[in-house]
Amino acid sequence: MKTLQPTATLQKRSCLRTIVAVYFGLKLMGCLIVLIGGIMMLSTSVDQYAHSWMIEPNDCARALFQTSYQLFAQTFFKSVNEEIIETKSRTVPAVFDNSATHPPFILQKNNVKTIVLQVMNFLISEPDEIRRLRRNSIENASHYSVLDKDQYDATSTSIDPNNLVDCQGGGRKSSSSSSSSRGWRNRPYRGVSTCTGAACLHQDVIASCKLIGVILVIIAIIFFYHWWKHQSIQSNETYVNLPTSEIETQDLNQFESGFWSSRYYQYDVWHGPHRLSLLFDPETWKMPITSIENLSNELFYEIFDYLDGSEIYQAFSNLNYHFQQFLNYSSFPLKIRINSSSYKSYMNTYQQILFNNKHRIISLHLFLPLQSNEFFSSYSIDSSFNCLESLLLFKIPPSILLSLLINLTCLPRLFSLTIDTQRTLDDLTEVYRLIFLLPKLKYMKCSARRTVVFMSLPIAKKEQLTNIEYLVINHSCTFNQVSTIISYTPELYHLNLMKSYDNYFNNEILLPMDLFRLTYLSIKMCDIMLDELELFIAETGCNLKVLRIITHSHERDYLDADRWQELIEDYLLDLEEFYLQYHEKVDPEAAMSDTLPSDNFRSLFWIERQWLMDVEMNSLKIVCSIGSYRKRWYDMNSSIEISKSTRLTVWNVPDVDYRGLLKLTIGEILTITQIYHLEIFQRNICSNELIELIDKLSALDSLKIYSLGLLESIFADFYEHELH
Repeated sequence: MKTLQPTATLQKRSCLRTIVAVYFGLKLMGCLIVLIGGIMMLSTSVDQYAHSWMIEPNDCARALFQTSYQLFAQTFFKSVNEEIIETKSRTVPAVFDNSATHPPFILQKNNVKTIVLQVMNFLISEPDEIRRLRRNSIENASHYSVLDKDQYDATSTSIDPNNLVDCQGGGRKSSSSSSSSRGWRNRPYRGVSTCTGAACLHQDVIASCKLIGVILVIIAIIFFYHWWKHQSIQSNETYVNLPTSEIETQDLNQFESGFWSSRYYQYDVWHGPHRLSLLFDPETWKMPITSIENLSNELFYEIFDYLDGSEIYQAFSNLNYHFQQFLNYSSFPLKIRINSSSYKSYMNTYQQILFNNKHRIISLHLFLPLQSNEFFSSYSIDSSFNCLESLLLFKIPPSILLSLLINLTCLPRLFSLTIDTQRTLDDLTEVYRLIFLLPKLKYMKCSARRTVVFMSLPIAKKEQLTNIEYLVINHSCTFNQVSTIISYTPELYHLNLMKSYDNYFNNEILLPMDLFRLTYLSIKMCDIMLDELELFIAETGCNLKVLRIITHSHERDYLDADRWQELIEDYLLDLEEFYLQYHEKVDPEAAMSDTLPSDNFRSLFWIERQWLMDVEMNSLKIVCSIGSYRKRWYDMNSSIEISKSTRLTVWNVPDVDYRGLLKLTIGEILTITQIYHLEIFQRNICSNELIELIDKLSALDSLKIYSLGLLESIFADFYEHELH
């Protein structure tokens, strides 16, 4: 599968290409006119200067040309560079670009320099070619007749020596002429045209027009060729700067008809890849598209995959005959999402889809808490939905839900089922029993908002086993109930428990069958004792690679590092990701602890795996997190050991009205782990509380404060203390 390069050349429209071409042509034309005009003026000035001071113009012109050429070229190059840079900054984004194969003509600074260098070298190094254009006027000229000695002496006596010109071959002229000066004085004048008046100007204009005309014709041919080939005037510099070998390699099969893979970059993230079907003309290397109807069906399949089926019908069904045929008689799959707000607006559309296109629906999400009875009285989900793969039911009345689950057993491709009963059901026994009868189900999520949910399923028998691989239990249940549910899922590899609590009234723990394929276990908001979790892991034989636990248990067993180490080394040898979050609330009536700071989770076992602890304090609430180490601001260019990277983040300190609560909270934290780094987010903490906080953290290495007002109050209190 080919890939559309994200750095490919940006395509411009034909109008924009023409405008840019004319813009560059006019700019270059203006620069050349200024250049030729400057040369003509300089030539005339040299002729007059040579005649006035009796110096040889041919040699002096060379010296003056060399000096003026350098100054003029530097100014010219600077202006051209600025124009090119300004024009290059104006880019127009496009979806596709065909200029990646043949790099377009680019007026770069090196090209301009080459043109000017050739022109100036011709004018300087080939004076005979210039003289040839005006050879006929040399014999008839009298303006440059040779002066006799008396005239020369009389003229030279009035010359200021400081204003003389040193020219190779001519020498320096003064009132006391040297012998070398007198030697050439009587020779005929050579090297410059002797034309006068309108004849000289006429020949200069003809020569200049010829030169400008030739250059403009060449530029016009180049720009017209690239415009005719529909190539972009300006290219992405990344592609332009590619080595020739790489460009030639890309040119071999750069654009071919077929399936492509594309992606785009937005908000610092690459999105995609997306599969597209593109058709290119082999001669022009362009997509022969004149209207949206000529796009391939595969491209519409890709686009419609991101849209709701009802929105597709609403937008395209009445557009034209082509789309009516495409929507009604093609086989692209539909994803339907029906909610209460759109049900009445799109009722006719839903009827058209659900009556005529049941066989094309692969996903059906129903959010109809108020219209459930009306909807299911008109439509029934039965075997006619033979392509349905995903079904979501939100807040469906119990009677409708149970009858619907019975009909789902006839669906041959139902792989995903999500049920959210909200507060409509207290007993989920029958719901789970019917779910486990679905033969093709791979993903199942069941949610409920009831505080206590009853369920009395028996342990699964061999003939009751399912193919469920991904299970999410988002309702309150005991750990025994969880064990019963997963006894029906021997193929389970992903288990997510949202609200599990302990068996306070039942000490008997049911053990499910082996779960050798279970690699992911996530337990959130759970109140399960660590003993039960250890027994579950040991008896199921699971090979966990990811273990995530968020617990609100009142027991601190979850913070026993040695116990976790033993469990991992004995039963979780393949564990790659470990995350534990422990929530605790400090009892204001508790006695102050004098326990020394703990070394929990700082042994070699945890350091080697880079699973380290962080602590957060929010008033009397403490949250301890053990997870993968991530480099922080105090680790940059630092020799801090990884074992001393434990951080305390303070969101709010305990109420100042209850004196001693801050010390009590810090004391509880230090019984869990030692603190080396402190970050304070609270804005209104007073300096006394901060000093008390720092004083308790004896091993503190770094401090980070996010409130400027807090710093000001600290320095003000410190200054007042020093003043008194």
